[in-house]
Amino acid sequence: MQRIIIDTNILISALISKGIPSLIIDRLIIENKVKLCLSNDILLNIWKLLVVKNSQNIVILK
Repeated sequence: MQRIIIDTNILISALISKGIPSLIIDRLIIENKVKLCLSNDILLNIWKLLVVKNSQNIVILK
């Protein structure tokens, strides 16, 4: 099985839209045609984009 590394921008695009990046994820990874490899740097970058950036919009009600 081939291993691939997907850029952070492509992975985020695949998660939030139904364009070409989403098709790549669906066809290759979910159908087990390739093995996705993510470095710690990519995972940290994704975490920062999805969690940290979006946590600024969270309102805590008391």
